[in-house]
Amino acid sequence: MRKAWIENERIRDIAHSEPTEIYHPDVAVFYDTEVPDDAVNGDGWIDGVLVKPVPEIPEAVEETPTE
Repeated sequence: MRKAWIENERIRDIAHSEPTEIYHPDVAVFYDTEVPDDAVNGDGWIDGVLVKPVPEIPEAVEETPTE
């Protein structure tokens, strides 16, 4: 598991190693949540559960015949 910075129920950033070793202490303090290895920036984190975003499916556009 890796440490992440959670903000507004969303993963803002995931540390690639121990936060206290790579960030200033004033920043490292925000990396206080362990997340699974398949978590990525932008995923949801709601009540301690990883929530993957639902991919948007573009709406079908009907083509207008041209002459």
